[in-house]
Amino acid sequence: TKCGFLYRALGFTLATGLEADKVEVLLLELLYKTDYGNDFDREGVILCFGLCARGQVKTVLNVLHDFEERIQESEQSWQIGAWRKDHPWRRETVKSALMVMYSCVASYCHPQMLLTHVDNPITAKIIHHYSSSCQDICLKMAFMKSVVQVTTAIKNIKDLEDFQFAQKMTLTGIIIATIKAEPTDSLVSPVRTMAMEALSHLSNLKPFYSTEESNELMDISIHSVISLQPPAEDNESIQTLYANAKHALEQLMEGLMQRQLDPKGLQEMVHLLEKWILSEKEGEREKAMNLHLHLLQIYVQSIGVCIPLKLGQFGTLVGLIAPCTCDSHRRTR
Repeated sequence: TKCGFLYRALGFTLATGLEADKVEVLLLELLYKTDYGNDFDREGVILCFGLCARGQVKTVLNVLHDFEERIQESEQSWQIGAWRKDHPWRRETVKSALMVMYSCVASYCHPQMLLTHVDNPITAKIIHHYSSSCQDICLKMAFMKSVVQVTTAIKNIKDLEDFQFAQKMTLTGIIIATIKAEPTDSLVSPVRTMAMEALSHLSNLKPFYSTEESNELMDISIHSVISLQPPAEDNESIQTLYANAKHALEQLMEGLMQRQLDPKGLQEMVHLLEKWILSEKEGEREKAMNLHLHLLQIYVQSIGVCIPLKLGQFGTLVGLIAPCTCDSHRRTR
């Protein structure tokens, strides 16, 4: 659209054409004049800041910091800038926009500048805005989107060498808490799916999760998804959420399994599924067996060479699965 083009053009122009102080004035004015309740305006400004960061990342970060300082006095109130009669800003809407703005800056800025700024201020500010908010569904989704954007930007850098993402465990803790807070008997938003996708992206960055940490992530994620009731056939939106949640769980477990691709790692993963495979509920058994089968297939495809199981390991695997061949539930059999 015409307006979208203007935001994009403005971002490109500010990235290359003006002195930093003039760019600061223009960007700050843009932040103040944006109607954050309008999806198009908000997304346009976010894109503009990202594009501008290609050539003016320090300036962009300074402007965001300046803006945050100026609105901080009213941050505790429900409305930020409530003195604006045309469109007062809802606090959570602004925080949501700022989080994604920081992650958009990460997506577009020069790789070397990203490594310099990604932990602080970029990720630190994303964490701040999330932690100091009411954490409604929209904000949770914006946070997960930001994490994925930042981690993708880091992963896309060719010469990462030994870069350690210092904020990784803080982000992981927030995401785990979010997954735990999701109801295990109902599915009303894509939050848990986005959270598992964020964990999948984080798992690819150093410092890598320990075996214990990986097992905890998998255990919490399994518990969040496997107890969900299959949605009614006529409810397409919930069906999509349900399918996406199962897929995100598969992807997360698959990614974490790749870090310990040996019989011990396989056995630990199977152990996490054991209580669900032995569940009294048909739906839980079916989902657990499907997940178990998927991971076994990935394991066999990935190892390339045959790593012999230790004495007792094969028997344990067979002993767990064998009774399921007589399961009363046809799909589990």
